[in-house]
Formats: sequence, C-alpha cells, structure tokens
Amino acid sequence: MGACSSTQLTPQQEWVMSKFAECKTITNAVNVKLEQVWPDGRWTATVMQTQSEYNHLVACMRDESVSATLYRRQADTGNAAAMAHLGRMYEDGRGGLTRDDAEAIHCYRRGAAWGTCTGTGDRFAMYFMGRACEFGLGVTKDRAEAVQWYRKAAESGFTPAAERLKRLGE
Repeated sequence: MGACSSTQLTPQQEWVMSKFAECKTITNAVNVKLEQVWPDGRWTATVMQTQSEYNHLVACMRDESVSATLYRRQADTGNAAAMAHLGRMYEDGRGGLTRDDAEAIHCYRRGAAWGTCTGTGDRFAMYFMGRACEFGLGVTKDRAEAVQWYRKAAESGFTPAAERLKRLGE
C-alpha cells in the first residue's frame, strides 16, 4: 500500500484489508487507520484518539471467529481462497466451528474447482484436497487421487504440494 507500491496486492494484503475493514465496523474504531500492509500480511495502524479503540481492533484482528465469519461471507460470493481457508478452519475446529471433516472437504472441493480469473482453482484448496485423499480425512484414502490433487497444486506454483509429491516419490 502507499504511493510507491505496486497495484497488485498479495492475497495476504487483501485478507488483512478485508478483515481490518470488518473489525473496524465491529469495534466501531473510527479513529484507527490502517497505515501499511506488507506483502506477507504484516500490518501497522495508527490511532487518532484513544488507545482503547486500537486495542479493541487488534483483539478483533486476532479473533478467529471473525475470520470464520468473513471467510464464509467471501466463500458465498465465490472466493475460492476463502473456501479453502474456511475448510481448514472446519478441519481444525477453529474459529468457533465444530471440527467437521466432511464440511472441510466440501469447502476444499468448492475452492479447488471454482474458477478464478486465470481459469484455475485455488491452489491451497487443491493441496488440502490432496492431503485429505492421502490421509483419508473426510474421504476414503486414495493415494492416486491425492497425487492428482498435489500435482494440480504444484503446477500452480504451490511449493508445499511439490514437496509432498517429492516425499511420496512422485
């Protein structure tokens, strides 16, 4: 962000900006301003009036239930990355969500299949579909299907998927 930065935001920057706006509304922290968001998602903000406003906003930014709500809303509008992240929250039982492998798989499938502007699904979702198939999380264990999902994620440039393929001898 800022005058000298590129106009292409990273997914981490987009997420921080979305969640910051959500938290600003939830906490009514009208005097807190998002100053900068780095490509890795780190951020800084300033407060014009009270430290209390800032503290409430920071607590909201750390609240996983707010993340789950925001991911669900974004997933409902077709955001493939949000679908994948929501699936991960179901898999781990975080953000006030009950651990539910079937719901996690549903989210991963939607995220992996959903077309983005490049015509591919979300690579994070594809990776987690591979993981689910490899370990039988919410689906029947299927090494061959796991490898297919890992390959799709690796072809999109997702390094952890390439590493998983290497570890599997593929």
